[in-house]
Amino acid sequence: MEAFTLVNLLVVSDVRIYREGLQEVLVSNDQVEVVAAASSMMQALGYLEELNVEVGLLDVGTADALVLTKEIAIKYPQVKVVAFGLTNCMRDVLMYAEAGISGYVSKEACVAELVSAIVRTHQGKLSCSDEIAGALIQRVSMLARMQATPTKLDELTPREFQIAELLSQGLSNHEIASALQIRLATTKTHVHHILEKLRVRRRGQVSNYLHHRLSEGTNL
Repeated sequence: MEAFTLVNLLVVSDVRIYREGLQEVLVSNDQVEVVAAASSMMQALGYLEELNVEVGLLDVGTADALVLTKEIAIKYPQVKVVAFGLTNCMRDVLMYAEAGISGYVSKEACVAELVSAIVRTHQGKLSCSDEIAGALIQRVSMLARMQATPTKLDELTPREFQIAELLSQGLSNHEIASALQIRLATTKTHVHHILEKLRVRRRGQVSNYLHHRLSEGTNL
């Protein structure tokens, strides 16, 4: 009979009924131990500093959830993060994947699927839907193809490239600033530099450039 590893779990949600509900359904499970439940980013970081947390179950609807994901990846790289409640919007999925999440649980998941995702993530295994796995593979493939042939994209800094991708997804300056937790003025400066480096005049042309670069893999 397979032996299960007890996973020390931190639940993070600013919705009380979610926190208490998750604790209640997981308390009797013999694979997961909820060591704490946090209602905010600051409280979560405090628990991570004090307790032996192995996996964080993060409700993405929580304020500053994306920022917290990045903080955990930087300060507590040994802690794996499972995102709970993400929609199948690929923009959001890729944004959280790049921020450092290790697993994904949809809003429609049952308790058994939730526990499986936590355990698989703790074991270093991929835990997400086929659609999300496909999007992640496509993302890696895109980056590999872009690196294979020098293009104007090579002139962009990592931050400018990140913003260029968000531009191509139709985000406004305000939405980009909010998503990346940077000032609006900083976002506008980055956008200006992106247009200059790609030698285009309009934001929509950035999207066209990236899409052509992905599909053709040539120096545009």
